[in-house]
Amino acid sequence: YSSDSMDKMVNDYFNGSFKSMVSFFVKKKDMSVDELESILKEINKEH
Repeated sequence: YSSDSMDKMVNDYFNGSFKSMVSFFVKKKDMSVDELESILKEINKEH
């Protein structure tokens, strides 16, 4: 369910681009490079 909701949001608001969505949230929440790197490390652990 949550995956479908995320896909719909990405398609509706970011023209299908996950990169655009991530960029939007990074800018909106004023994330630091360290925070973004931490997220990337977590993602890489799962793959």
